[in-house]
Amino acid sequence: MKKNLCIKIVLIMFFFSVISYAQYDTLHYDEMDRTYLLHVPSSYDGLSAVPLVLVLHPFGGNGSWFEIMTGFSVKADSNNFIVVYPNGTGSPLSWNAGNCCGNAMEDNIDDVGFISALVDTISANYIIDSARIFATGFSNGSMMSYRLAAELSNKIAAIAAASGQMNLDECNPVRAVPIMHLHAMDDDVLPYEGGPSLVYVFPSVDSVIDIWVEINNCETEPDTVVNTSELMVRKWRAQSDNADIVLYTTPTGGHYWLTSIPATDSIWAFFDTHPLDPATGIYDNSNAVKGFVLNQNCPNPLNTATIISFSTPEPERVLLKVFDLLGNEVAVLLDGKVGAGEHTVVFDSRNLPAGVYFYRMEAGRFADEKKLVVLR
Repeated sequence: MKKNLCIKIVLIMFFFSVISYAQYDTLHYDEMDRTYLLHVPSSYDGLSAVPLVLVLHPFGGNGSWFEIMTGFSVKADSNNFIVVYPNGTGSPLSWNAGNCCGNAMEDNIDDVGFISALVDTISANYIIDSARIFATGFSNGSMMSYRLAAELSNKIAAIAAASGQMNLDECNPVRAVPIMHLHAMDDDVLPYEGGPSLVYVFPSVDSVIDIWVEINNCETEPDTVVNTSELMVRKWRAQSDNADIVLYTTPTGGHYWLTSIPATDSIWAFFDTHPLDPATGIYDNSNAVKGFVLNQNCPNPLNTATIISFSTPEPERVLLKVFDLLGNEVAVLLDGKVGAGEHTVVFDSRNLPAGVYFYRMEAGRFADEKKLVVLR
């Protein structure tokens, strides 16, 4: 009994710590009062432009509930970006994502126009980096993210779609948009292979990816970045611009916000390296890598393998090693010269015992290290 009470107290404290800098507001659009939850990190000083991330709830959800589920406000605090959780319309709340879902679709609600007006409103009140406005969502919110990529690509730099396929009759963005998609193979609500579900019919994830591969002028054959029993990551590299497509699939996970990857960390890492040049509407690769960066590994914690990514602004010799808590070297992942850009390596931990480890990157005068956790 005492243990359960302690857990409840911790959860309540966590809830209030997350919402301490969040506030609900209303935007009157298209003769409707549309609500949204806005979280501004305490580090925001009003002097420098910061990214904006739109996080779209699933069918029947809402902004405040989805804030807790995703943990994006916590991520915003540690990475200095503003995050907004808009609410859909109807009862239950839903998004008009094209051919789905609920009252929003049936009433032909202009959700694209609302999101555009919301971005303009927040940009008028805060200093937003117009090259770093991103959208992500889950289920019906994931579908809405795809619609924003298709119809609001003049504002949205990149999207991350979680457990929800694009469901549009037409897809004609004004320019290529980087896409991340995350989906569990055992999703029984929105099956990976598509088909009828919840009175709607959905395309397969692969068919949606194929559409964007053509739009973004990507290589038709993907690079397999990770392929383990727990996670597969495939990447279709864009032949021009910075409009890559990345697909994360897990064998299990169902129709939930994936925590085994973890989704929120992976999405932000993707967004952080996919800005655009608002003056030309073309992705600016020079802005994507402004300095040496070592990213948090994903997934973390891990059972077998994980991805470690880093960026280099210029050609440089990179040394990447893994150490245990006593400082003993357990693996050399990279020791050699790499070109400018983003890079990934796979760390296979199957020969190591469970525990906490550190990986360290050295490149010229740059040095950084991060923690990873191996589970068994």
